[in-house]
Amino acid sequence: MKLLYIGVGLAFALASDLVFCASIDHYFRPYVVIEGSQTDLIEIHADQQIFTTLYSSQKKAFKSLNIPFDIVSTSGKDVGYRLSLIESTHTCDGQDYNVDVTLNGSEWPEDGLQFSGSSDKYQMTLTFARLEQSKVATKKCFGTLRVQVENVVI
Repeated sequence: MKLLYIGVGLAFALASDLVFCASIDHYFRPYVVIEGSQTDLIEIHADQQIFTTLYSSQKKAFKSLNIPFDIVSTSGKDVGYRLSLIESTHTCDGQDYNVDVTLNGSEWPEDGLQFSGSSDKYQMTLTFARLEQSKVATKKCFGTLRVQVENVVI
């Protein structure tokens, strides 16, 4: 069995001198960490390395962010696999910050979802909770997502 992880680090700050901006760009870089046995059955591919999300002062929240990735069988043959969101933690100024994560527009169960295929496209969507801007101080927010894909017999 081979375990592969895709991790996403989110880091964004709202500075006091940006309080009156209608939208602010915040960049983060996803990265892929491959762990597990040396078998080459299935891989996660993420073509895009830089994503942008905008803050809407009208909605007082970051706009939803879509992160596309592919699951590819290295043999080209159909394989069974489970996709699980094994970590989703987000904080702003040391407090928990709610970020909903869906897979292809559907809720992502805690025990993961099973699929079968040789080359499948997915979209992870992050929906951010309301976050008030500060007129005095900078807000420091950080989040981590880890997706695990494991080969399973279906």
